Amino acid sequence: TQGVFGNPNLNPERSIQYEIGLKQEVFAGTAIEVTGYYKNIRDYVSSGAPIRTGSTQIIYDQYFNRDFATSRGLTFALNQNIGNRISLNVDYTFSIAEGNNSDPAEEFFRQQGLDADTTGENAVASFVQPLNWDRSHIINSSLFYAGNDWGANFVGRFLTGTPYTPANNIPGVVTGPVASTRDLRNTQRLPTRFTVDLNAYKNFKLTDKTGLQVFFNIFNLLDSQLVNGVFNDSGEPDLPLPVNINPNADPNFFVDPSRFAEPRRFQFGIQLSFN
Repeated sequence: TQGVFGNPNLNPERSIQYEIGLKQEVFAGTAIEVTGYYKNIRDYVSSGAPIRTGSTQIIYDQYFNRDFATSRGLTFALNQNIGNRISLNVDYTFSIAEGNNSDPAEEFFRQQGLDADTTGENAVASFVQPLNWDRSHIINSSLFYAGNDWGANFVGRFLTGTPYTPANNIPGVVTGPVASTRDLRNTQRLPTRFTVDLNAYKNFKLTDKTGLQVFFNIFNLLDSQLVNGVFNDSGEPDLPLPVNINPNADPNFFVDPSRFAEPRRFQFGIQLSFN
């Protein structure tokens, strides 16, 4: 296998995007914003079934324009000022990102495990599926308080998981989707994520032209366990299914810190300013 080679005859990718929105102050200090969008993308760069040569040991492919994708969504935002010191901002986004491949080389490498059979269920993908970065629900919130010479801000985020492809043909499993040979790309989701951050600062006046700011930040205040990736047979970040674990393997073989986001983190800093 020689991989995927470039193609000097590629066409530009084409996209058409629509967006409409409304922003309105409904009461004194209260504003809402609603935005809807739709984006259609054609001629995405892709690959395809392997190209055979005179040698059975040499196969390759080229990039070409074939894939397509769409994304659409709706965002609702609320901005609320409470007096002169407190502000609250909340926004919610519902979105869908679909297409037939998430990566230009994805189709070529998928076909490597299909014995070059490009018919039936093994055909080059022309159906729509969730893309790798599809995230259906996102909620962001921020609560800020400003004192005379200090301030504090809480930031909360809730995100549903992105898709991943579960394993199939698991030893010992003879029923259900994972026992089939059909395309299961991006049919499962990673766990949801919820985080809270705290940011605070205090200003000090040193001289008429010199100021000092001390700031303190806590990221992932609740020390939530945030999952970046899972084993595609078990759907868990810690271990694959027991049937896929070699009993003679080192116990630390499956320990992979990259499957988790960072835990609670503290940051302290000093900023000196001159007027």
